[in-house]
Amino acid sequence: MSKKFAENWDKYQVDLIPVEYKVVILPDKVSEKLGKEEIIISPETVQDMDQRAQVRGTVIAVSEMAFNDWVGYKPKVGDRVYYGKYAGIITDEEDYNEVQYRIINDKDIACIIKKRA
Repeated sequence: MSKKFAENWDKYQVDLIPVEYKVVILPDKVSEKLGKEEIIISPETVQDMDQRAQVRGTVIAVSEMAFNDWVGYKPKVGDRVYYGKYAGIITDEEDYNEVQYRIINDKDIACIIKKRA
């Protein structure tokens, strides 16, 4: 779990309890600005489309049955992951940055992002 995430854990608390093989993900917030120098502000509709297509996020909650069939390291709360584009269900609940949570199947997680030491 990253230090920043751990320090702000209370901001990420949500009343979503995943069932069966589900995992709750908080997708990374997409940038509001476009271009290499980020001087162009992206229209809100483009930001919404980009947010729905986001493929990186943080694991917020894991059901008891999730990852039971996995061998080796299993994703846990606080892990940063890549997951399938447009995977799962987008919820009505939002975090403090107004990013909606996503509920996905455990098998939609493609890899865990680890920082190099």
